[in-house]
Amino acid sequence: MKTEKVSINLTSTELGQIDYLVERGLYDNRSDLIRSSLRKTFDANKQYLQEFLQPDDVEISTSYKTHFTMGIATFNLESLQYNLNKGQRLHIRIFGILSIGKNVPAELIRQTVATCKVHGKIIAEPEVLKALNEIQERS
Repeated sequence: MKTEKVSINLTSTELGQIDYLVERGLYDNRSDLIRSSLRKTFDANKQYLQEFLQPDDVEISTSYKTHFTMGIATFNLESLQYNLNKGQRLHIRIFGILSIGKNVPAELIRQTVATCKVHGKIIAEPEVLKALNEIQERS
């Protein structure tokens, strides 16, 4: 899986402790220790993360289609057009990456996506990204 670079500020003491644990062979490197710590934090707070992936008060019916994902979700012109033709509005929640095909017009996003909450990254053309950001602000 592709990773993203994140910058954090640590005290000299924290960095020294990390380096010592790496030196002792408990972790391969600084990044390994930090990722391990994050995984433990995510496991300890799993209930809160799962809440995000559950429907709110949105009425789930045949006119709505939910798409809740941890990872990567991709929507292309055909899949969005299919939902539009079925009269279904999408409710999207993602931890990870939302990728929208390059040929998807912003107007189709506005017609098909009812709510959108992405904690991570959105890969889309500028006009589509603008439409998704507008939808996220309302969600």
